[in-house]
Order: sequence, then structure tokens, then C-alpha cells
Amino acid sequence: MKYKIAICDDSEADRQYIGNMVERWASSAGHVVQIDSFPSAENFLFHYAEECDYDILLLDVEMGEMDGVTMAKKLRQSNDTVQIIFITGYSDYISEGYEVAALHYLMKPVKEEKLCLVLDRAVEKLSKNEKILNFETGGEMVRVPIYQIRYADVSGNYVTVHALSDVTVKMTIRPQNDPGANFYGKTYTRGEKMKKKEKPKYNTVQNIGWMVKMAWNSSRRVLLFCVLTAVLEVLLNLVQLYLAPEVLAKVEQKTSVQDLLVTIGIFTAALFLVQGCKEYVKTNTLFPRVDVRTAIIGKIAEKCSGTSYPNTLSDPFLKLREKAHLACEGNEQATEHIWETLTQLLKNVGGLLIYLTILSRMDPVLLLVIIATCAIGFLVSLYPNNWRYRHREEEEAYYQKKSYIRLKAESMELAKDIRIFGLQNWMNELLDQIHNLYLDFTLRGERVEVLADLTEVVMTMVRNGIAYVYLINMTLNEDLSVSSFLLYFTAVTTFTEWVMGILRELGTLQKESLDISRVREFLDYPEPFLFEKGETVPKATAYELKMDQVSFRYPGADADTIHELKLTAHPGEKLAIVGLNGAGKTTLVKLLCGLLDPTQGAVLLNGKDIRTFNRREYYGLFSAVFQEFSVLDVTVAEQVAQTTENIDYDKVTDCLEKAGLISMMEKLPQGLKTHVGREVYLDGILFSGGQTQRLMLARALYKDGPILLLDEPTAALDPIAENDIYEKYSAMTTGKTSLFISHRLASTRFCDRIIFVADGGIKEEGTHESLLAAGGAYAELFEVQSRYYQEGKEF
Repeated sequence: MKYKIAICDDSEADRQYIGNMVERWASSAGHVVQIDSFPSAENFLFHYAEECDYDILLLDVEMGEMDGVTMAKKLRQSNDTVQIIFITGYSDYISEGYEVAALHYLMKPVKEEKLCLVLDRAVEKLSKNEKILNFETGGEMVRVPIYQIRYADVSGNYVTVHALSDVTVKMTIRPQNDPGANFYGKTYTRGEKMKKKEKPKYNTVQNIGWMVKMAWNSSRRVLLFCVLTAVLEVLLNLVQLYLAPEVLAKVEQKTSVQDLLVTIGIFTAALFLVQGCKEYVKTNTLFPRVDVRTAIIGKIAEKCSGTSYPNTLSDPFLKLREKAHLACEGNEQATEHIWETLTQLLKNVGGLLIYLTILSRMDPVLLLVIIATCAIGFLVSLYPNNWRYRHREEEEAYYQKKSYIRLKAESMELAKDIRIFGLQNWMNELLDQIHNLYLDFTLRGERVEVLADLTEVVMTMVRNGIAYVYLINMTLNEDLSVSSFLLYFTAVTTFTEWVMGILRELGTLQKESLDISRVREFLDYPEPFLFEKGETVPKATAYELKMDQVSFRYPGADADTIHELKLTAHPGEKLAIVGLNGAGKTTLVKLLCGLLDPTQGAVLLNGKDIRTFNRREYYGLFSAVFQEFSVLDVTVAEQVAQTTENIDYDKVTDCLEKAGLISMMEKLPQGLKTHVGREVYLDGILFSGGQTQRLMLARALYKDGPILLLDEPTAALDPIAENDIYEKYSAMTTGKTSLFISHRLASTRFCDRIIFVADGGIKEEGTHESLLAAGGAYAELFEVQSRYYQEGKEF
């Protein structure tokens, strides 16, 4: 088939980039395409008036004079068949496409595989004339029938929006005559503009109060330095204001050279004194500001490490965490820069009040003109400033992607892959693509800023011109001295700076307040588990774990991973949990050790629901080796003991011996004090996968909890090393309740009881011998696995 495709984007690099992907798609799909590129909406509409037969339009939403949405609306007045694919870097435009029957939204930078899927969908629609609206907002795609929108009259249908997350918008439609339909959020009639507005949980005053409280608790000098810096800035400005007029006045009065030199000396000394004090305070104010930001980072780290485990799987929590980190990652970010903003605001307010007193002799109309021109310049400057702020996530995304590629290119883990597969050129191409997109983003921002700069130049000329005329008139008609003329004109110029400074800093403060609000929202994120408010876990000589009709379903899943499961782990029992990959074994273990709560039923500890306990105390009962483990760049002893103080080195050695690592430790140059990893210490050693699993086992044994959880603890071990662990298993678990999770059925013979998990429940239960004798699913799977080790047998 032959298709005419138009690409409308004000970035030449993007037009070329997207055009190349379209050509590759057409070649692979066997289509013949004619691709035309347009640098602006106006250029496209002019061309489209003559060529009205395009099949597909790839349209940049954020263009110059006419944006993509406006252009699409004009286009739809005469054509409703062309397939419009919006391309945007800013998610706030996502909900506007229903008015123009957009086929799909693609987020910048456009991924080729996603573009190909959308083009396939466009071709399918062209062939079937099907009307479906797709919204792709960073991950999820929601499909909505277009015909209910495009061909409905104003009173026909209602459109609703449900915010599934910060980046996902779900649109649903129902006819007006169907009042029983359920839908979410606010309703919108056809033609009403929909835009999701972000409302912070805390206002600016509350956030300033919170920051002041943080400073009071961590570094009170910040508050003192803010006030001192503002006072010294105003004093310095006043000294500079009066210096030239006072010297000029002495000359006009024909005072002696000695008086003139004394005046100059006094002002010079004042300048040195005030400037010196200001520089001293400025030099020393950085460190307490960093202290406050560090205290906030500490709170964020504490929240990250101590939050309930389900939060670590939650998209809203993870997004808030990312925003909280971004607000604290440098000196120019909100949690530190707010002190500079408050300092400048205090300085500008103080200077404004003092200069109002100085200029009180002048006509109030002149002051109003100055304030009006400042306000006009400020309001115009809001557009480029807000444009930058609205697009900050797009800019941050470019930085993150560039940083990600750089980190991966330099990482030791990928060093072998990069060289063996020759990935250097590919990674450089990716970096170049992202860099080009970022350069284009910067160019768009600079174009937006030109208007504000020109307006500011015009307002400055108007303001200074009026001030000149007014002061010259006073000089001619009211005998204003030259020194007073210089004083008032300088005061007018500086008064303008105070007014503009107040407006500018208030705008900055409001934006920084939004970022600080995100930090606070993250720190206040609700915890589904009880911690300090929970009951104390009772002391006991033995603990019984019981799952009572437990079901669990992951958020967004269609079915339960665990369904109405009943299981009891008796005190001192060695219980094996086996099954195929994905059967729910790891989820079952997470439920038992309190990392997840059941969606139905309860997990009981000695007969009591674990949800009533202090969850951190409950965690203390378990020594665990999970499939995913963390290795810190510390010494071997610190790795095993998980502390840097009061390490029992004899116990560390015993645990390493039980885990089968002691012979390796004896060969290390520094023994137990050898560093692990090379991210921090260049002399660190790198463990193999099997050695790391043994190290994690030693760590679990050192904790010595009454319940031992081992989730695939031998997955990375060779058969000899695995057998060594099995032989020592009884010694490791003496006096403990142990849960051994594995998909290798031969590894469970040493356990007292085996449960075979399948389809979210317990399919079979018994000892290894009894399950083989039963000839069920366990025996069948064991037979399949054992064929690997039976020489000469056909598999």
C-alpha cells in the first residue's frame, strides 16, 4: 500500500530523526510512503490547502506561534480521516486530544518500536475506518472509542478522566442517557478543555515554616545568616548610593580638599567594612545551608530504608521518591537554594521600604509608573520562566538518560558485554541522539526567552526615559542640585531592582515550595504497616507460623498469586517449599516474613495476626537469604555482621565455615578485614555468584534469628558446593524453624516436610519419599529433573 505521511515539527533534527524511523518502518512492512516535512503549523496548513490527501500526520504539540493542538482543531474542521499522531515532551497536553480525535500520543524522545506499533495501528484504521483513541502517557495505553466523541452532539455524551498515576490518564465515556454507568473523577462535556492541575499538599507558608523548623533543629546559623546577609546587602547598597552624590555635593559646596578627602575616606572605610562583613558571612553561610539539606537527605534515606515493603513496589511512592531526591541533589535545588531566595526577598523588601522613604519627595505617579513597568516586565518574564519550569521533567529526563548511558558505559558489570558485542558505537549513537534532543530543547527555550528579553529592554527604556524627564524638569524648575539629581536617578533605578527582585523571588519561592512540598509528601507517605505503634512481639522459646486462608493479589493483577492457602510451619520444623518458576513460592515467603500483607486471610504468629505487631520487631525473628541480595562495599566481617561495631569475629568465622567460605577467607591478604567490591575501595575483591550466595548465607547465620528463610540459596552453586550446603543444613538449622524454597526437587530430601506449590495453592504435601510414591505432579517433575543426571538416558 502507498501512504502519504506528513511530519510537522519545528525542530529539524526531530523531523530527520522521525523521518528515518518512518522510512525503516515502511521498508520492513512493505509499504510505499511519501514523506513531507513541515517546520511550522502555518507552513503545513498553507501546504495542506493545496494537498488534502495526507493519510497520517505526525504532529509536534509544542511548536512556536501556533501549537499542535490548535493546528489539529483547524484541520479537523475540513478533514476527519487523517490519522493524527501527537508527539510531546510534556504530559499536561495528554488529555486534550479527544477534541481532535488523535490516534495516539508519543512521548519524547520517540522510541522506534513504539512508533512502528502506532503506525501499524494507523494503517489498520485507514483500512478498516475504525475509530479508536489511544493515549500513551509514559507506559500504559488506554483505548477509547472515538465515534462517541467525534460524532456526538454537545448534549450527547460525557467524558471523564481518572488519574491512575502522575503520568497515566484514563478516559472513559458514557452516553448521557445512561446514568447508571460508573466512572471516575470529574465529568467533562464534549468541547470542554481538560487539563489535570497539580495541587500541592502544603502551601508556601507551611513549607517555609517546615524549613525554618528543620534549620532550627539542625543548623540555626542559617536563620541568622539569612538576616545578616540581607541587612549587609541593603547597607552596602545604601553606601554605594550615597557615595557619588555626597562627594559631588562637597564639590558643589566648594569645601576644602581635606573635607573632601575625609568624606571619601569615610565612605571608602564603610565600603570596606560592609563588603568585608558581607563576604565573611557569604563564605560561612554555605556550610550551615548544606547541613540543613543533609538533614533532609537523612530523613529521605531513613524513609527509603524504613518504609513498608509494599511502598517500594508502588509507582506513586517511587515517583515521589525520585522528586524528593531531585529536590536535594545540589546546592541550587529547592531544599538549599530556598535560603538564598528568602535572603534576597528580605533584602528586596528592606531596600524597597528604605528607598520609598528616600523617594517620598517625588511625585507618587512616577513611583506608580515605575511599579507598573516592573509588573509588565515581570508578567512577560513569567512565560519563559514557567515554560522552563513546566518542562523541567523533560529536561531532567534528558539528564537522567545521558547519565544512565554514561554510568553503564563506565560500569564494571557491563565491561565484558560492551567489548564482546561491540556496543561502543551503539552507546555513542544513543548518547548523540539524546544530546541532540537536549540541544533542540534548549533552543526552544531560548526562542521563548527572546520575547521576554525584548519586552524588558523596552520597559527599561520607558522607565528610565520617564525618570530622566521628571528629574530634568525638577532640576530646571525646582532648583534640584546635580548631586540630588544623581541621587534620585540612581535611587529610581535601584528602586526598580527592588520591585523586580520582590516579584522574581516570590515566583522562585513558589516554585521551590512546590519541590519542598514533594519532599514533605514523600516523608509523610502513609505506611500500611504498624511500626512503633504496633504491639511488642512476645518472647517465646519457639514460634509457630500459620497462614489462615491467605490470598494475595499484586496491585493491577487480574488474578491472585496466592489463593486461599492454608499452611502451618511448626516450631523446629524443616519445611521445603517447591514448585515451578512463577508458582508463587517467593510471594508466599514474603507473606510469611511480613514483607507483604494478605489481601484476604491472615498470617499468624503463635496464633496472633502479625499485622498487630511492631513490624520491625517481627522482622527480627527472621534470618533470610533472598534471591535478590545486596552487597555493600565494606569488609567481609562487616558484611557478615551487618555492623561496624562490636563484631564477634569468632562468630563471623564460624558462620563463614558453615557457609563453606572459610578456606577462601584464609587466602585473602587481609582476612576478614578484606574489602568487598570496588565501587568504594580499589583494593576490594569481587566474589563470584556462588561465593556471594555463601556470603549471604553466612550473614543470615550470624543474625541467628529463630526462623531461617532460604529462597533458592544454592541457585548459583555448582553441584559439589550445593551438596556441601545440604550436608551442613541440619547443623545450620538446629533449634530453628526453617523454610527452604527451591525449584530443584532433589534439594529437599533433608527436609521434614515438602509442599508443592502450583496455581496459587498447595497441590501436594508430604515427605520426599511419600510424594514420589504418590506419583503425582511432584514425582513427575522430579523425574524430568533427574534425567539431566542419568547418564545414557534419553531426555
